[in-house]
Amino acid sequence: MGFSTQKKNQLATHERKPIVAPEDDAHLLSVLFFSWLLPLVKFSWQNSLEAGLIEQQPTHYITGADGSLAPVDDNLKATRPGSWWAVSQVLWPRVGLQFTIAVCIRILSVMLALCLPAILNALVNFETSSVDSSVGVWLVGALVSSYLGSAVLNAQTGHLLDQVALTVRVSLVSLITARQLKLPADALQSESERKRGLTLVTVDAKNVGNSVRVIVMILGNLIMVGVGSYILYSQVRAAFFAPLVLALASVAASTVLGKLTTQSQRSWLEATQSRIRQVSEDITALRSIRQAGLEPIFLQETTRLRKLEIEKASAYRQNEIFFVMISDSLDGFSSLSLFGLFSAFYATNAGNAAAFTSLSTLYLMMSPLITVTQVLPQLLAGYVSLKRIAEDDLPNSEVDRHYLEATRSRTEKEELEDTLVMILWSNASFKHGEQLILEDVDLRIKRGQIVLVYGPSESGKSTLLKSLLFETNAASGSVSRSSQQVAYCAQKPWLLNISIRENILLGKYLDPDRYSRVLEICCLQEDLALLPKRDNTCVGFRGSLLSSGQRKRVSLARAIYQDADLLLLDDIYSGLDTETASKIRKALFGEEGFLRQREKTVLITSNDDQGNTSFDMVVRLGNGRARVETLPQINQASLHALNNDTFKSETASTPSLLPETLRLSNLDQRDPVVVKNHQKKQRNLRPYIQDLGVGLAMIVALLLLLKVASDLGRTLWIKHWAADAGHRSPGYYVTVYATLVVANLIMIASAISIWILIMQPKASMSLHQSLLRAVERQKIWVIEGVCSSILNRFVQDMTLVDMELPQALLNASFAMLAVLGDLILLAAGSPYVLAVFPVLCILLWLLETVYLRASQPLRRIQLEAQAPIIDHFKAVTEDLVSVRCFNYEGQSLKKLDEIQEIAVRPEYLLRSLQSWMVLVLDLMTTGLAAVLAGVFVALRANDPGWVGVALTALIKLGQDIKLLVVWWTTLELSSNVISRTQSFASPVPPEGAPAERPIPSDWPAEGRVSVKKLVCIHGTQSSSPKALIDVSFDVEPGQKIMVLGRTGSGKSSLAASFLSLVNIVSGSIVIDGIEIAREDPDIVRQRIISVPQMPPSLHSANACTLLDPKHQHSASVITSVLESFGLSDLDLSKTLPELNLSESKQKLFGLAASALRPGKVVVIDEATASADAEVEERIVNMILSGPAFSGRTVIFITHSLHSIKRFDKVAVISDGRLLTYKSPSDLQDNEIFGLRELYKRD
Repeated sequence: MGFSTQKKNQLATHERKPIVAPEDDAHLLSVLFFSWLLPLVKFSWQNSLEAGLIEQQPTHYITGADGSLAPVDDNLKATRPGSWWAVSQVLWPRVGLQFTIAVCIRILSVMLALCLPAILNALVNFETSSVDSSVGVWLVGALVSSYLGSAVLNAQTGHLLDQVALTVRVSLVSLITARQLKLPADALQSESERKRGLTLVTVDAKNVGNSVRVIVMILGNLIMVGVGSYILYSQVRAAFFAPLVLALASVAASTVLGKLTTQSQRSWLEATQSRIRQVSEDITALRSIRQAGLEPIFLQETTRLRKLEIEKASAYRQNEIFFVMISDSLDGFSSLSLFGLFSAFYATNAGNAAAFTSLSTLYLMMSPLITVTQVLPQLLAGYVSLKRIAEDDLPNSEVDRHYLEATRSRTEKEELEDTLVMILWSNASFKHGEQLILEDVDLRIKRGQIVLVYGPSESGKSTLLKSLLFETNAASGSVSRSSQQVAYCAQKPWLLNISIRENILLGKYLDPDRYSRVLEICCLQEDLALLPKRDNTCVGFRGSLLSSGQRKRVSLARAIYQDADLLLLDDIYSGLDTETASKIRKALFGEEGFLRQREKTVLITSNDDQGNTSFDMVVRLGNGRARVETLPQINQASLHALNNDTFKSETASTPSLLPETLRLSNLDQRDPVVVKNHQKKQRNLRPYIQDLGVGLAMIVALLLLLKVASDLGRTLWIKHWAADAGHRSPGYYVTVYATLVVANLIMIASAISIWILIMQPKASMSLHQSLLRAVERQKIWVIEGVCSSILNRFVQDMTLVDMELPQALLNASFAMLAVLGDLILLAAGSPYVLAVFPVLCILLWLLETVYLRASQPLRRIQLEAQAPIIDHFKAVTEDLVSVRCFNYEGQSLKKLDEIQEIAVRPEYLLRSLQSWMVLVLDLMTTGLAAVLAGVFVALRANDPGWVGVALTALIKLGQDIKLLVVWWTTLELSSNVISRTQSFASPVPPEGAPAERPIPSDWPAEGRVSVKKLVCIHGTQSSSPKALIDVSFDVEPGQKIMVLGRTGSGKSSLAASFLSLVNIVSGSIVIDGIEIAREDPDIVRQRIISVPQMPPSLHSANACTLLDPKHQHSASVITSVLESFGLSDLDLSKTLPELNLSESKQKLFGLAASALRPGKVVVIDEATASADAEVEERIVNMILSGPAFSGRTVIFITHSLHSIKRFDKVAVISDGRLLTYKSPSDLQDNEIFGLRELYKRD
């Protein structure tokens, strides 16, 4: 019965109709009063709002009708480089109309607001006059009309500005991405460029969009100040100059302070982008980091960068305090100077009408100016970000990428026009930076030739291939090719976070026959057969849900499927087992090979000569100046030999499913530990207040309360001043009023200083550390499944924590107290209004409840929708060579537009909902104004002074409610960060079970390993296919074990099981008497030495720290170890990205780090992949006979059979099962996995 009900609910969910009425179809009143949102409000009140239930809301308001940003980039190239004004001009066609309409509506609302002082003056005079009561009715109507018109116009202004802000942000993200895609390939190799791009997309684009509101606010306020000055002049004559001069002085001071703020803002953003870069790289490489035992360094470096970021923000925050002081000084001293001068020179004309008309006008003038000074840092942040985006200029790379046309001689052109010639190098030299990589390359390759380029590591093989894509810096000479159809398979596979099929097709049409043939050639058919979604399975970020071998084969399949005339294949066999590599080689280059039959021109690189078989030409690159030599053409006999080069196997040929791939079936099932329960509606700020400090929070609240009390005292003192004018010296009133103003400034200065300088940095650090601790405790397979979401928390959520959340909480608290003070003045002016307060409170509670029911799930959806933008940006900018080779720039931008269109829908609805709530609150204020004015008109027996107090409080209430709405909605939105952080961090238990007893300090002392009936899966689903099945073997202390198996057989899963990086379902791993699954994984990873397939870079830690994290060795010892691995020339003060090591040297670096770590058990995963023969020989010699690994137990995982006789035992794994575990001599008679044939060759 329960199952049936659940099924019905699911079906009902899918059958629901769209719940958001299209805004385009709404009539005028529906648009003006946002009634088109009522279906959304109604649905969210009754049901849980999910992303799939939001209608495909039209987004042409935001993304533009054309949906393409290519014209934007073309226009930008024609403008002056580095000019922020040029970027603004490019954006103007997209937002100009909406922006202009918003300004016009803002002007109309300002005009209506400026009518309020005149209406107030008439109402105060009405109380003491004998005019007909009908005049009072007209005055009430005028007051209501003014409030109602302002409410509607302000809501529409905000709605239009939301459209403009979102349009600006969406356009800038696409523009930044388009520019990044046009950078030279080596430009993103620099640390600064890699940091910059992601920060521009995530932080700077948002800052620019958010600054739009401030611009319109300033334009409207200029009009309000001008007209308000004239009204003041009519009331207080020349005294109006005093607040005007103060206003100009405050603007001048803010401008001067703004220059300092821009500098501090830039410094802060640079620190932010350093942290974002560190986290974005290291989170995606966390498996390797844990495997290398470097997670403490990751946590330490990330914490250091966060502290540095907060320190850099302190100067900006100090400037924020000065901005607040300027605005509050303007508020207090403007009224002091106005009434002081007025009472001194025009005391006989003082009265309630003049006083409160002037005071209300002053409120209308100064409140916007005060707001402007408070949000000026936001405007300056947008300006700094816009300049940073404008400064992100394209280097003059067009000449470098097309140098062939400019330098080609006539003879070369004629030779290239020969249909037999495909590629022509003419005395070409190439460099990386200032280092010469290849010199005097003079080579011609004919159409249909299959050419092998081989040589040791760093000899220039990849550079030679990239020169054909015009992605290298030419020192001299030229390179040409006769075809524009080129396919490229990079040494490091480039994969998008889409399905396997989409990665292979990459936008091309599907030819079923060719597609099936390509899958067969790349040995992918068997793998796909084991996947629930087959080739529709998503590969994960950077292909993280595939093994290195599968990533290679998918990347190779894409290059082959493109059906290009020229194929550039860079080290495609690294990471593949010998059998799979042999099958692929035969299928591609054999006598009946796919590429040979189609007469494709192929350049393939390798670290060795591949036996010189199946190639028409072999190009050998040497060391030093890397001169090119051509070996004789290979005869056709070698092709026949290749066709007969098969391997006998006693096992099934079907490859196993990779452990990482097994998680693909669970990709759409979000882990309950990570994902918050969507039904939860309560917003809880308690953890954040605890992080701020409860004691300090109470002090700040008290200071704010005293400030509001001083504001009330100032208004009441003006009433007394106006009523008692002429009876006492003006100095008496000025002194008391000045005392209240100074007290006000002291209170706000103290509160804001405590909040910004002490509490805010503490909370920012605490929340960041909560996230970091959650990542530390979380299972690695969970992190890899939601990598983009976690990264989004460190990027977007932390930005909200640093900027929006604390500011919103402080300002919302003050605005709430200010509204309370206004209501007190209203009640004092007219006690009858108290009868309305209960109704008002009920309406406010109902509005809050209804709003939160809809806004909270929209905010959650909006936050989650930002992660794919980050994911896509990182994916398409990581390998610019591949992106440009496949002409994927246009498709990637189109895909980005689609992602942004999806991401912007919930935010647009959320902002529309906010505008609706602002309108409803303004309508409530309108009703309150009607009641108050109606009471005054009906009774006509009120004290004019109290009437002035009440009506002035009403005007101020309107301003304060607007501020409350702005900051309260910002608080409501940004506070979701707290619940997101808590939901991510709180439920996560420690990664391992509590240890029953402490691990001995010298464990493992011997290195004895016993694996018994080990069964492992990736993830937590019991139905998941098993990565290892009943694996059992023993290793004696000091033995060196070689683990063999084809791609996806389970070798890496075995390595991961020693470090608790897979889920051990049953069985055990016991090392020196301790079962590691029962111990703290962090301790285990520190005691067991592991070398991952690719050592992690940890972008902010220098090489010395990575080699010796605990600083246990002297410089001489470290230097000696590096020399033994051939790395004596490294500058250890630099980071690995700065050293720019080749893949082989990175592996040597990882081995050197493992040699320096104490411990008796070493697990090495694919250390010889992509290594040339010399490097492989050095690695094997160091492991088997080098002093660094002497006496240690070594489990050496590899695809290579090199030096197999020198190992103590050989383990062969297939389909997750251990097929054999014997000494090499016993293994000679077996034919498992083709070892017999290959063993003889070795």
